[in-house]
Amino acid sequence: MAKAETTSRRKPDQGFNMKARRMDLGWTQEMLADRLNDKYNLKLHQTKISELENKETIAEETLKQLADVMECDLEFLRDFTISDYFKKGNMTFKVEAETITASDNAINEIEQNENKTINNYFPPEVAQMYKDLMAQEKESQAREMACLTKEVEALSREIGRLQERLGEK
Repeated sequence: MAKAETTSRRKPDQGFNMKARRMDLGWTQEMLADRLNDKYNLKLHQTKISELENKETIAEETLKQLADVMECDLEFLRDFTISDYFKKGNMTFKVEAETITASDNAINEIEQNENKTINNYFPPEVAQMYKDLMAQEKESQAREMACLTKEVEALSREIGRLQERLGEK
């Protein structure tokens, strides 16, 4: 007896979707917290927004509030996976690190279908949001690496000084 074929679908990362939408709006975490506080009489801080953005799953009521304040579809925040955007039928886009590669024909087809719904294509803005988010993440990591490199260099100099002092004694 043959096994039924199943297809696996990557689980949506709701925190990532939330962050992508917030960044697309040009809002800081603090701005989003302020808007939620004003609309829903909450007492959220930037740290709570950061915490939510790092969660894979967010409570449904919170997602509804976020969708309302950020003026986007609840389905985007709740159900979107990047593979939803890059797959249609037998046409698959390859997503690697920060690079999205596809044929020109596929890109043209996406641009022609920019008004399709969540179950078909997302507007091209979603791909741009993803690219922007990846670029900002890369910049953030580069800044962190630069800081760490400076700290290592400072520690190396201090170790050298201590070794010299020990050698003098």
